[in-house]
Amino acid sequence: ILFGTSFFYIIFTIVLYSLGMTKNYKDMSLWSAALSSSSNIKYVSIACIVLFAFGFFLLGFGIIFLLWKKKNSGFLVYITYQLLVTLTIFFLHIGFHMLSVGAIVLVILNGILMTLALLLLLHNRIDDSALEIEEKEQSPKQILFYKRIVFLFETLTLIVLFTIFFIPLFTQHLSPTDVSYVLINALSTNTAPIYVSIIFIVLFLAFFICLLYYANTISYYFKFKLTEKYVKRAKRCIYSNAAICLVYFILGFAMTFYNNIKNVSASTISYIPFIISICLICIYSIFQGKLGLGFEEKEKVESQKKFRLEPLFFILVLTGITYLSLFFNLLEIKIRNNSYDFLNDSVSLSGYQLLTTYQDLGAGYQGLAFALFAMLFISGMALIVCVVSFFAKYKDYYRLIKFSAYANVIFMMLLGLFGYYFQIAQKINEEYLLRLLERFNMSLPEGYTYKISSQGIYIFAVSFAVFIVMVFRGLLNLKMEMPFLEVKSSSESGGSSESNSAFQSFNRDGTIKNFDACPAFKELDEKQEEYAQALSHRKEASFENLSLPQLVRFIVDYARESRLHLSYSLEDIATFLAGLGASRLTILQGMSGTGKTSLPKIFMEAISGNCEIIEVESSWRDKNELLGYYNEFSKSFTPKKFTQALYKAKLNAEVPTLIVLDEMNLSRIEYYFSDFLSLMEHEEDKRAIKLLNIKLSYFEDGVEKEYAGLTEGHTIKMPSNVWFIGTANRDESTFEISDKVYDRAQTMNFTKRAPKVVPTGSPLAPKYVSYEALAELFVSAKTNLKFDAEKNSTIQKVEALLIPYNISFGNRILNQMEDFVKIYCACFTDPKQAFKNAIEKILLSKVVSKLEFKIVENKEALAKEFDKLGLKNCSAFIRKLNED
Repeated sequence: ILFGTSFFYIIFTIVLYSLGMTKNYKDMSLWSAALSSSSNIKYVSIACIVLFAFGFFLLGFGIIFLLWKKKNSGFLVYITYQLLVTLTIFFLHIGFHMLSVGAIVLVILNGILMTLALLLLLHNRIDDSALEIEEKEQSPKQILFYKRIVFLFETLTLIVLFTIFFIPLFTQHLSPTDVSYVLINALSTNTAPIYVSIIFIVLFLAFFICLLYYANTISYYFKFKLTEKYVKRAKRCIYSNAAICLVYFILGFAMTFYNNIKNVSASTISYIPFIISICLICIYSIFQGKLGLGFEEKEKVESQKKFRLEPLFFILVLTGITYLSLFFNLLEIKIRNNSYDFLNDSVSLSGYQLLTTYQDLGAGYQGLAFALFAMLFISGMALIVCVVSFFAKYKDYYRLIKFSAYANVIFMMLLGLFGYYFQIAQKINEEYLLRLLERFNMSLPEGYTYKISSQGIYIFAVSFAVFIVMVFRGLLNLKMEMPFLEVKSSSESGGSSESNSAFQSFNRDGTIKNFDACPAFKELDEKQEEYAQALSHRKEASFENLSLPQLVRFIVDYARESRLHLSYSLEDIATFLAGLGASRLTILQGMSGTGKTSLPKIFMEAISGNCEIIEVESSWRDKNELLGYYNEFSKSFTPKKFTQALYKAKLNAEVPTLIVLDEMNLSRIEYYFSDFLSLMEHEEDKRAIKLLNIKLSYFEDGVEKEYAGLTEGHTIKMPSNVWFIGTANRDESTFEISDKVYDRAQTMNFTKRAPKVVPTGSPLAPKYVSYEALAELFVSAKTNLKFDAEKNSTIQKVEALLIPYNISFGNRILNQMEDFVKIYCACFTDPKQAFKNAIEKILLSKVVSKLEFKIVENKEALAKEFDKLGLKNCSAFIRKLNED
């Protein structure tokens, strides 16, 4: 497709040079027009030729970049440029009508092909692992059905949006025929006003962007893992399409209004696409609410369900009253003759008459008509949004109800004041009239009186009465009274949602009755009994006669017989265990799909421990992204998923816990994890992280209570039963891991795909290993095996070999080496046989791997020195070093 579009572009350019202009310019080609004497077409043609020439340059650059670097970034730039050129020529034609029919067809074909090529490139750049659906109650069939519903409405709204180019913006009723201004006519005629061409260009750009966005969402439609992302993007597309239809309607009304006040009769049907879009959104919202597949877990309170429909009913009543104002007299003038008792004459002006006859009235009434239309439009839109929110179960439903109620009452108050103003102004105007007549020695003729009245005040009274009923029914503060409606649970949201904010209530004397500064912590505190029961259940299946060799063998067998049939060797598990015993931070790095994340998960599953997965985001820039935020306004703290995992581990001190930072190097680790890197230097009983500078607590029935997992209300002491595991891919989308991180961590490299395993039996049952038992195994291994890293000859020789490359290590790494080797050897029944392998593993991960960032002039000579030491893996690593 890329090379096909390139070939078409070359043909397109050559043919367009020859077709070029219309008969308005004597059938000249672009090249001939550029050499002509007509300044307008000359400069336009020269601009087109320059654009084409630069396109050839970008095309060549894209081809070279693709062949040289094997990347399509150059083509992405070239195709994007071609789309912009196509749109530019398109709009130049609208202004100058310079192209023939054949040339217009070529321009459109070029735009279509370039759009297809751009979508192909964007499709290939989508990361399949961007978002995954895990542990959802919906089956794949339900999700597929919901996706089809979303796709259907997304497509329908885009089709409706496309109709704006064929439905007249407005129509002028002139004699002898009507003149309709259709946007698509801007391509074929130059008789349309300039503002119609401008509107066409702006709306066409908006439609083109929506079309690109729509096509981009299709790429997500076919990927099950990206269902949530597809739904979010499709909803944006649906609402964007409707918003552009709304803009088109407003433009049509504005043009009609302007023509009417200029005494040119006009009308519009530009509202048709908008009405259809709104109907589609309402139907879509019903599907979304009824299917319950909005990918948000909602807590609903059965006793409060009756409040959901009642406020919507009152909004329907208030909106109905607002629209009934069209049929009431906003102004009525009654004229009576003093000689008779009966009514002689009267003049009345209703809202409907004002909207239909404003063009014949003065400027003041025309402004009033526009204001009345705006009121009706806002009121109607507010009702539609409330209805959509009700069916879609939108979390801000009650806020929208409140806005709609206040808007309708304020509008009716303004109408009432309008009529009342005329009644007051009657006396003012009469007095002014008498004074003016007296100055000219004239008097007011006798024999008649007049009276001004308005029914607007009655409409306001009815509307206000309904509003008062809503107030007494408590329908305008439902959000305050029911903070638990539409709230995502903290365990699901990872503490990132503002819906977890605290709520509070007060006693009559003003003292606090209920207040929760961190609902997520309180929720975990309330689960302590549940945690205790789970611990008792775990202890029923404890690991008997526990030893490191038995533990390693059991985990290997458990992984093989598990539902995933994972393949890990005894050396892999021993390396992982030794890393846990030597450091609180372990980094699992290597290519994707080699089992980095699966290792800590299956390890904890086998020993009935806890494994918490934290997805690192590329936007993380400080520790608050990891820990959470304090809201000064609500006086509440919103912990992130990481903080909740620490807090949970604090409440489960006997259970080993691994907190996995998945894709750890998507952001620079020092940005968000630096505090924890520093904590690892402290003694174990002095490791604590301060969350914020104020004390957190909660009130129940006026009694202040502390959170069980916090010290002094703001600090979490680092639980001893926690290890941090970081997984890291090494590609262009990630950051390099610095020496500061590597020096404090144990590293495992996953450089190849694990061999396929065949299960030999049924799945094994987990065996519980407590944190205390695991810690005793590590202490015992460090005590029983004698090893001094500083005096080891192999380590000394390696250090001497690396001195020319300015690579050395301090006491921290030396201590980690000793701990790692001791625990690794203790994982095997014959520690002496594993000793040499342990030395090489720790040297390769902690010391020799630093050669990757050094310039090694003679790799082969250095590799042979390592061969002499028997360090075959280290020498193989050196031989594979990239010269760059």
